[in-house]
Amino acid sequence: RALTGFFVVNSGYGGESTAALAADRMYKIVQEQPEFMSDDDAKLSNSMGDAILELQQEVYEHWRVTNKMDGSHSTCVLVRGGLAVCANAGDGMAVISRSGGEVCALTLPAPRLEQLVQPSVTAFELEDEDEFILIGCPSLWAKLDVIQVTKLVRATLHKYKDPKYALKHLMSLAQRSGAPGNLSAVLIILNAQRAFDQDAHDLPALIARLKVSRNGSQSSKSATDGRSETSSMSSGFSSGSKTKKQGLLGRLTRQPSRPNKSGSSASNAPKR
Repeated sequence: RALTGFFVVNSGYGGESTAALAADRMYKIVQEQPEFMSDDDAKLSNSMGDAILELQQEVYEHWRVTNKMDGSHSTCVLVRGGLAVCANAGDGMAVISRSGGEVCALTLPAPRLEQLVQPSVTAFELEDEDEFILIGCPSLWAKLDVIQVTKLVRATLHKYKDPKYALKHLMSLAQRSGAPGNLSAVLIILNAQRAFDQDAHDLPALIARLKVSRNGSQSSKSATDGRSETSSMSSGFSSGSKTKKQGLLGRLTRQPSRPNKSGSSASNAPKR
């Protein structure tokens, strides 16, 4: 089986406890779903949706026990076997930079985690030349548009070959643009040669996670400050067979990319 990568960015609303719970529990709940290891795209997508609803029930129990009734925006991306399955609750977003800089949104807007009735889950077929996926909390997108953000990250990767620096540069711009609250983002390199615009020799780290608080301090780990909005990040992997394709999540994707049902490669719209 292909290796599975799981990445999530959570942003607290009215407090920090629900976002922290989501960061701790989401991937564990996903792994416990009966069809988590299924090769069927629809079943894997259903597992993500079921996991979000199960997490929602844990949030309600957490409220009952702690009397802390805050909320969370949560954006999750699971990558396996040429497929990205994306689940969104709230105003966070995941986008992909494709070959040549084409930009596609991977997630759809949805109510926050504690408000969901029907999970928003999309499945997106990856291609070998896809460059990177960026997941960002709501504050990141508050003052910057999707095209602007993705092209900035792409240009910074091409120039500096450093995912962590690309996120720092992006968050600095977001703060100067008036982004509210804390900022969290995860940058996942799918094809290092394309993302860095160079041969894949002595490449830097291929996952970057960064949180920037409102006072400007930076951390690659979850942090909280007790204010109205907090952010956290988490990621996980499930072991399996690996390919030799260059790039961090080259190990997570099949070669060649699968055609969609019409027989052509997936292009610019997620499957619903």
